[in-house]
Amino acid sequence: MKRRITAVLAFLLVLAMLFGCTKAQTENTTEAATTTVTTTAATTQTTAASTTSTTAKTTATTTSTTATTAATTTTTTKKAKPSTTAKKHKEKKTHPAKTTAKPVTATTKSQKVDRSKVTVTIKCSEVLGNMDKLADGHEKYVPKSGYIIKNYTLKYRKGDTVYTVLQRTCRENDVKMWAKRTGYGMYVVGINELDEKDCGGTSGWTYYVNGDFPMVSVDNYDLRGGESIEFKYVV
Repeated sequence: MKRRITAVLAFLLVLAMLFGCTKAQTENTTEAATTTVTTTAATTQTTAASTTSTTAKTTATTTSTTATTAATTTTTTKKAKPSTTAKKHKEKKTHPAKTTAKPVTATTKSQKVDRSKVTVTIKCSEVLGNMDKLADGHEKYVPKSGYIIKNYTLKYRKGDTVYTVLQRTCRENDVKMWAKRTGYGMYVVGINELDEKDCGGTSGWTYYVNGDFPMVSVDNYDLRGGESIEFKYVV
């Protein structure tokens, strides 16, 4: 009887041990499975996050590139438009310029020049502002207007020079004039009793033709007709 009880107890103990081992293995297996699932989930989340981040970066880069390309295209387009407009504007300005008839103006000016006549003016207006320098007794030879002869017109003669025209002008207006010959040609010393150095050490007569100061003597300047000659007493 004792042996049977002992055998039953032993059997129950073995069952209990087997049951305990099986339960432990099951729990270990469950824990392992859970760990695997958790690890897999974490890996999946990490992969998903990486994929999302990469996709976002790629999208951002693509968007930035697209925006830059669009901006560049817009800028190029904006720069190109003014160039076309400027070109059209320039063409519009250039076109009317072709219609300007400059030769007509030149022809008109040449037609206004009367080459059959010459105009002579003799003035001493600079003396009026330097009367304190003028030689004694010469005040009566200086007109208050400053002009001895103004815009006197005489007929041009072939072969006329500034000197021959001055001689005729003074003779026809009863004005005294004298000159002397030098190594460079005739030099006008005095007109209407105003001689060189009568109003200071550097004073004297100079002449201009059409507003220009010639570098030759009065007898070496050949006229062609239509000139305006001015003799000026400078101080």
